[in-house]
Amino acid sequence: MIASRVLGWWIDKVLYLSDGSLVVNVRDYGATGNGITDDAKAIQAAVAAVTGTGGTVYFPPGTYKVGTAIVPANNVALIGSGVGSAIIAPAGSVSAVRGNTTKTNPLTRFTMAHLTIDGAGQGPSFGVGIKGVFCQYLAQCQFEDLIIQNCVATGLGIDFLTQGTVIHAVRAIGNGRLNRGGGSGGGSSGIGIGTGQYPVEDFVISDCYAANNGRYGIFIESQTGQTSYGMRIANCFATANANHGFGSAGGNGTIWSHCVAYANNIDGFSIDNGTIGAFAQPSSNDVYVACEAIGNARHGFSYQPTAQNGISVPGGGNHVYSACVSRANNGLGFNIASVAGHPVSGLAYTGCLAYGNGLSGLAVQDPSNDLRIGGCVFNANGQKSATSNAGILLGANVTNVQIIDCRAYDSGTPRRQTYGIQFASGAVANTGDIHGNDLRGNATGAINIGGGVQDVVLRDNLGYDPIGSAVLTPGKSPFAYTAGATDQVVTVAGGAVSGINYAGQATGMTSGAFPLASGQTLTVTYTVPPTMLTNWI
Repeated sequence: MIASRVLGWWIDKVLYLSDGSLVVNVRDYGATGNGITDDAKAIQAAVAAVTGTGGTVYFPPGTYKVGTAIVPANNVALIGSGVGSAIIAPAGSVSAVRGNTTKTNPLTRFTMAHLTIDGAGQGPSFGVGIKGVFCQYLAQCQFEDLIIQNCVATGLGIDFLTQGTVIHAVRAIGNGRLNRGGGSGGGSSGIGIGTGQYPVEDFVISDCYAANNGRYGIFIESQTGQTSYGMRIANCFATANANHGFGSAGGNGTIWSHCVAYANNIDGFSIDNGTIGAFAQPSSNDVYVACEAIGNARHGFSYQPTAQNGISVPGGGNHVYSACVSRANNGLGFNIASVAGHPVSGLAYTGCLAYGNGLSGLAVQDPSNDLRIGGCVFNANGQKSATSNAGILLGANVTNVQIIDCRAYDSGTPRRQTYGIQFASGAVANTGDIHGNDLRGNATGAINIGGGVQDVVLRDNLGYDPIGSAVLTPGKSPFAYTAGATDQVVTVAGGAVSGINYAGQATGMTSGAFPLASGQTLTVTYTVPPTMLTNWI
């Protein structure tokens, strides 16, 4: 209890702390906490007692029914005796807390902590504004150690957060209960943050838990068509949400780190258009670091600009996925989709793992530009598909693709990942570099070029032999062989060889394997022709 942890003195129902701030107890203003009486007026009176001067409104153990929303104030903290013991229970078509601030007069230094909000008494019909907490335009605010559950719409639905507003250790459970799946419109997530009123909206969401909510677990969405910078989400867990675990729509440069999406009903992490059709747009320049998607009903990580509202718009690109893990999802490990005529650009996957997914480990389903995949591992994907079952599936045209230093194989029995890299029929890769990959150990082969490859360098990929073992028939001695467009190895054995000249230099050898880069020449002098083979490096 706050009063027992501070030094101060009581004057007429008010505890004056040693720092000059005030603490008032809602019971002293008529709140009963019996779960039956409407305590809204009493709580608002307690808030009014510290409005202007600033202070703390304390909720001792009890259930505080509110038939009208509590209106927050600047420099005021709503503090409970602890989650599970101090419960605010909104009734009817109201939120527990509803702000009325504006862009020019934001809610400033407001705090909520150590409380439960239970919206089981809200309803009976859905309304997007029937939330647990519903506020807009906040600065330097803090929401910490809260349980928000069973609300009609979004649990913690706050918009336009600036100056380091913090959401920490909030558990959002079972919200959006009258709009599960989003059939009645927007809202209905566990934690839903609207953006787009300020160029910088620098809030932090950390160590939060979002489960069984009606749409997303944790969701960021532009509500104006403008993008904002500065959002950070870290160490959060989302599970069993009706749509996606985490959603990003319309932000710019949001950082998602060390978050886990487990067993959500669609995707683990989704970059999509969000829920507001008029301002539909996926985010740009997001960074995902050490995030994990496990056992989701569709894809693990997905870029899909038509996912929620059905409106096709050009998408933002330049997203980075670093050290992310996508495993045992029913669909793709990593999904890349885009809108016709607007290929997504600049996606980068570095040090990621896709393991045991139902479809391919990573798939380009629509045109893409400037795709980089480096140092990733794709193992045992394609567990549930006869058509999308490669480590990396390039299923649409890609311009400027780099796949470097990756490992793609299947450690399972039987093997189901057919190819390490597959170019689907009709798909063309135009310009790029695919080298240094280890593609041994797949069910069918290393690389399958079912489509077209133009100006793409394919070299030094273990397990891949585009020209096979070809027998060379030496002509008159000395016989000179020049490698064509592909790097290769020429093997010389047997016969009666007196000299081998390799790339213009005498080797002093009469047999051996000689790697030739494109355009290099091997010259063999003999009296009896040797056996000569070409093969890929």
